[in-house]
Amino acid sequence: MTELNDELLVAYVDGQLAKDQSKAVERVLEEDQVAAQRVEALRAANAQLETAFEAMLTGEPIPVPSAETPASGDNVPARRSFARRLLRVGLVTWVGLGSLLGGAAAGFILYDQIAAEPVQVVAAPPPPPPPPAPEPVVIAPPVPTLQGDLAGAHALLTRATFSLALEAQGDRDLVSFQISKALGETLAIPDLSGENLTFQRAQMLQRGGAPVAQIAFLPESGAPVALYAKSGPGEERDLKFEEIGGVSVASWAQGNIFFMLAGDLPRQRLESLARSIESQIAAAEPVTQDTGMPEASLPAGSAEQGDAAAEAQTPEQTSAQTPEPTPPASATR
Repeated sequence: MTELNDELLVAYVDGQLAKDQSKAVERVLEEDQVAAQRVEALRAANAQLETAFEAMLTGEPIPVPSAETPASGDNVPARRSFARRLLRVGLVTWVGLGSLLGGAAAGFILYDQIAAEPVQVVAAPPPPPPPPAPEPVVIAPPVPTLQGDLAGAHALLTRATFSLALEAQGDRDLVSFQISKALGETLAIPDLSGENLTFQRAQMLQRGGAPVAQIAFLPESGAPVALYAKSGPGEERDLKFEEIGGVSVASWAQGNIFFMLAGDLPRQRLESLARSIESQIAAAEPVTQDTGMPEASLPAGSAEQGDAAAEAQTPEQTSAQTPEPTPPASATR
């Protein structure tokens, strides 16, 4: 026969056992009267606990269970002891359950109050401003110089530049006169034939509204060499050698004219040419015509003015100006 303990009987009364376990307990209760009485006592205690809990919830006084008439004198103390113990356990259980339900109810009420209150949204502080961008570094373009501009113009010259020769360029005296007239200063084209350089052409350039003369020479082979001249007040200064944009230059000031010699030459060769030009310009003496216009090493009458004078005279004027021949003096006897 299976022995039934209190835990198994409580589970049976509460309906917590499986179906086959409940049938096994019922078979035992049919044969064990003591166990059957204990089950009846558990059921009565459950009923009293439910009545007490309902009274507690409604605020009514809790009824006190009446004394039961013992069915058998031998089992009365045991049943009473078991009933009291079961009642105490049940009361504690129901009180704990009530406290749990009361706390849950209070929690729901508090949650409803909190949910009903408007939620204060705290805005996050704005992010710090980004650091200021570094100021851009502005690199100013280099200030243009006269030497740089002339070196750039010289870099455009090639031997092909002089493939179409100008007939008027053959008269160096006339070209010197025209350059002197444009610059307002006396300037004779230097003779560099002793340096194996042949004069090819002269032309007037312009920089900043001021005229600049370009006098070009050609060696037997290689790139051209050019002398640049610009008039303007200034102090005389010695030769200065530079290399600008791949062009070797030598510059100096002489009188009121700034000179720059440019070419693809080594420094020693460039210096030799510059010294030769400097000495020729210093030795040149201007010749003043009747008009007062300075000329550089020009004959008394230029080709241009000589032609004009010839066109202005008539044959009669020419014959009138021709002196009559004087008859030879007769011999004195």
